[in-house]
Amino acid sequence: MRRALGAALGLALGFALARAVPGDARATAPARPQVAAAAVPCVARLGREDLDALKAAVGSARAGDATAPLAPAPEPPVPQAPGSQALAASQRADELVDQAIAAGVWSDDDVTRFRALVRDLSAAEDRERAVSTVVTAINAQRLRPDSPILF
Repeated sequence: MRRALGAALGLALGFALARAVPGDARATAPARPQVAAAAVPCVARLGREDLDALKAAVGSARAGDATAPLAPAPEPPVPQAPGSQALAASQRADELVDQAIAAGVWSDDDVTRFRALVRDLSAAEDRERAVSTVVTAINAQRLRPDSPILF
């Protein structure tokens, strides 16, 4: 009985494959799952001042008064020079990486100290530079990590 069923199934499958036209998308492409769009409720809330300013801007735009004063744009933040703590952390991070490269090993202790130093760096560029130095040394095989956790 099992042989007969297996033979019939094999014959039917072979017949179906033989009838498939080469390049027929229905024969070769897997069925795409149907995905329903999810409704996402808006939870944004505006304060009374925001609503009043918005009403005033819309009202003046509808009235054709394009010269109505709008709220001034906020001033961009002024970049500040890194503080003494950030400069010291940058120097210590450089020293730590240089010592690790000289030893050829990036240990778990180095990872712990590096995390603390990177947190004290104020500029994103300094953090990126410090991490990039470690990654570059590992890729160049000048530094071998003790564990898969690098940072």
